[in-house]
Amino acid sequence: MEITLGQASLEDLVRLKEIWRESFDDPADYMEFYFSRRFVPEETFVLREDGVPAAMMTAMPVTLLDWDETVKGKYIYAVATHPSARGKGYSTRLHRYMLEVLRQEGFGFTCLVPAEESLQAFYARQGYRPYFSRWVREFGLEKREEGGEEELPSLPFRDFYRRRYSWFARLAAGHPALWHPQPALGYIYDEMISCGGQIVELPNGGYAVFQQMADTLILRETDQPPLTTARYLMGQLNLFRARIEAPYPFPGSVREEYGMLCPLKDGLPDSPGYMALMLD
Repeated sequence: MEITLGQASLEDLVRLKEIWRESFDDPADYMEFYFSRRFVPEETFVLREDGVPAAMMTAMPVTLLDWDETVKGKYIYAVATHPSARGKGYSTRLHRYMLEVLRQEGFGFTCLVPAEESLQAFYARQGYRPYFSRWVREFGLEKREEGGEEELPSLPFRDFYRRRYSWFARLAAGHPALWHPQPALGYIYDEMISCGGQIVELPNGGYAVFQQMADTLILRETDQPPLTTARYLMGQLNLFRARIEAPYPFPGSVREEYGMLCPLKDGLPDSPGYMALMLD
């Protein structure tokens, strides 16, 4: 059997969808949305058995913003092996190949969000370390927050991109922040909306990214005080429970490890970084 490593091509699409279906518990329409809107063959690394893809992973462009520099990197997503090829070490082999290619191309790091806690040890063996964290709080209300229950105005992508970048530039003065370039953030924006999430403009000119899960608000990101924003949204949506995710401590919050980073060069910032709105 001949084993080869490289990047995907459009001719691999049917096989890659098969690997995805066999590996992830995603609805078919989400898979089709991803492959029709986000799939880039040159960013998809594959290991082939006799020319047929057996393992895959995607390396999406990101930038680590810091107060005195920016470092280009890759976010690793959709790591999967066909069931017929599991147990052969293919994912490790492909990952090492991908890291070497990216290092030679001048990228400074790769990062990812482990799908399960048990995978942290696996990625640690590949050179990753905990790096990105967030501050979270879950709480409930005995009675609904007072609110007008008015329709929340959607924030167009152009305005969302501009406001988010301005906020991230301020965040980066305190600790590193992971930024998506415009095409990648555009896909995340569209995916959030297609999956039932909302990206809205707040009355004070800020923004909020959130999802509603049954009677619970999931506040994924806001450039405004998170607790105040959550209570406002709960009132507008008639919700009694909330989970807040933020880049910094706020009243009642606890620190949660989130993403891991593999440095491909020396000199990356040591302080914990912030990442959010990832495909995880």
